[in-house]
Parts: sequence; structure tokens; C-alpha cells
Amino acid sequence: MLYPMHLVLLELLIDPLCALVFESEPGDPDAMRKPPRNRGEPLFGSQQITIAALEGSVLLAATLGFYAWLNGMGLATGEARSAAFIALVTGHLSLALSVSGGDGGRLFSRDRLVFWAIGGAAALVLILSLSLPAMRDILRFSPLEPWIVGAGVLIGIAAGGWFAVAKRTLIRA
Repeated sequence: MLYPMHLVLLELLIDPLCALVFESEPGDPDAMRKPPRNRGEPLFGSQQITIAALEGSVLLAATLGFYAWLNGMGLATGEARSAAFIALVTGHLSLALSVSGGDGGRLFSRDRLVFWAIGGAAALVLILSLSLPAMRDILRFSPLEPWIVGAGVLIGIAAGGWFAVAKRTLIRA
């Protein structure tokens, strides 16, 4: 489904997301009032690792399921690959947005300008990848009907953002 060039594009998305978006998040206002972490305590606990693995697994399953479904519908491999890549990129952006900002971040606050800049750049690269024949050839993409693009975006948003919705629902309950 993915070729090395797809992995390079994903790295060009994920690295800035991790380095810029998460680093620009405001700190916890009570951070200086909390005691320091015990030296023997791991930096990431088993609960954090389990949640991260679950979030990534859901995104992987949704992307692979979408790809398999499109292939089963008789779409060409290039079309299914294009749509699955859209779902994967959208899912990464959705996951980063849902994980960043804690529980109270506003979607369009000044703190999220870097996220929206990276998201806009990712959207531009996807649009160019699907519309420029040279880029389509390099990435082995095929042009898509609008409904397939929309389905890929929706699947990515759902697969990347479901945990944030579930967490907020459980906190309010």
C-alpha cells in the first residue's frame, strides 16, 4: 500500500507535528506546585503507552480497512492508495489535534497557529499530489472522485479523534 516516498511524506508531517505543535503547547499552570516525579518512576507509564498504542492501532485499522474496502469495491490500486493516504494523513493531523491542548484547548486559539500552518501545508501537499501528474506518478496515486476524498477525510478525522471525544464524554459523565 505504501512506498518509500509515502513514508518520507509522513515523516515530513509527523516530525514538525511532534517538534513544533507539541512543544508550543502551553504548560500546565499548576506544574510548579506539583512535586517532582520520583526518580524510579518511568517517564511514560503503562497507561500512557497503552492509550498511545490503542490510538495508533485504531488509525492503522481504519486506514487498512478503508484501503481493503475500496479495493473490494473494484477501485484501482492507485485510487485506493491515494484515498488511504488521505485518511492516514488526516488521521495523523486529527490525532495530533486531539492529543494536544489537554482538555480545555480551543480549536482556533492562537496556541494552535502552528498546528493549522502544518495542517494547511499537509493539505496543500495532498492537493498537489493528486492534481499534478508528475507528483501522482512519483507517489503512484490516481485521481479520485470527490466522494472518495471526502470519505478519506472523514475516516481520518474519526480514526484520529475518537479518543478525544470518548475522553470528554467520560469526563462529563
